[in-house]
Amino acid sequence: MYAFRRARSAPELGTSEYRIGSTPAAMSGKAPGCPALAMVARSQHPSPSGDLDLPDEVEEVFRRFFTCELSTLSRDGTPVTWPVGALWHPERQCFLVSTSVGLPQKALNIRRDPRISMLFSDRTGSGLTDPAAILIQGRAEAPDVVRTSLAGVEPYWLRIFEGQPKGRLWSSTAVMRHFFDWYFIRLYLYVSPERLFVWHRGDFSATPDLIEVPRAA
Repeated sequence: MYAFRRARSAPELGTSEYRIGSTPAAMSGKAPGCPALAMVARSQHPSPSGDLDLPDEVEEVFRRFFTCELSTLSRDGTPVTWPVGALWHPERQCFLVSTSVGLPQKALNIRRDPRISMLFSDRTGSGLTDPAAILIQGRAEAPDVVRTSLAGVEPYWLRIFEGQPKGRLWSSTAVMRHFFDWYFIRLYLYVSPERLFVWHRGDFSATPDLIEVPRAA
């Protein structure tokens, strides 16, 4: 059960009104390997070296695909897969994903075992013709912070609403924000790729190219 505590003042850019646990999580700094958002600095994973030069077709898939399949590991090691929206931060070589506090299993699995995979194979809505299919293997972080504000994650929600235009209705007026505030109470996940398998033109019968992501020591 989550223990919520209301912040004494309005949240600053990128912070949350609620924090998990009896002791508020530290909110300063940024976790290595994650985008420049104010968040818990708790990562023990190495950060990217910053010299990864992805092929244009890979960057295009990351920018324009609206969904991918995120797999985490359950307690017994069984992969569990969900369709998710992910925002790519090329400057940090990291994806931002979110999950509802009412369905936190992704975050719980990641906290127990950070190994993940993400498959970009559904081009619906992207406008791309014969794009590459990309499987990412890497690690993720799920900070112990519940965000109730869109502050600091606006690009993520703009991307979500671009793919789901009717979703804008939920935050279009003060009344709608009041009744649908539960939708924006979120746990945010930060995914750092370690290797990419790229099937050109989405041809899974071919041997994929392997791209290793260099990490800082």
